[in-house]
Amino acid sequence: MNDAVFLAGLPVIYVANWLRWGHSAEALWLELLGLVFWMEFAVLSRWRTDFIWIGVGLHAVWDAFHFGNTEYVPDWHITAGIAANLGLVGFLLIVAGPKGSQQPKLERPMQ
Repeated sequence: MNDAVFLAGLPVIYVANWLRWGHSAEALWLELLGLVFWMEFAVLSRWRTDFIWIGVGLHAVWDAFHFGNTEYVPDWHITAGIAANLGLVGFLLIVAGPKGSQQPKLERPMQ
């Protein structure tokens, strides 16, 4: 459940910053669309855990789209978000791996 809440919460900073600093109505609709998109990923992740790392990875793309294109979220935050998202995806893939993947068994060398 915590993973799903995290995934749904990723785009909240964009909506919150839009509400604080304001911008065009089109930008708000884009941010609300993103919020709905990641909430759907959060719901889907309850049935298939692959949606967690896929959603976080796609959020890095979402962040990259905003870099230099928005006045209500600073570029340093977007850069940090991309780095954090990619780091988390790498961690999730190493620790959990894609669902259905087989981790090789470690065997002791013959003595």
